[in-house]
Amino acid sequence: MYSIDEKILQTILKKKFISLVGTSCERIEEREKRKEVSLSTTNEIKFDLKKDAYNTMREIEEQISSFSSGVKFNVKLQKPSS
Repeated sequence: MYSIDEKILQTILKKKFISLVGTSCERIEEREKRKEVSLSTTNEIKFDLKKDAYNTMREIEEQISSFSSGVKFNVKLQKPSS
């Protein structure tokens, strides 16, 4: 099992997601320049992409945090009364 400092992990995640969003936005803009999509559609796609990337990054951080602190579930089963 690997161990990594939380600040280092944050830095890695942010750099990778910024790179992913940047590369994806460049591809979208290239298609707009070739007139494959309209400017308004390009802007909508870029907005959605950034929002989705941010939400995904937040979910990954939450999952890592949960697993790092050891998620525990306490379930009590009761026999139903008939």
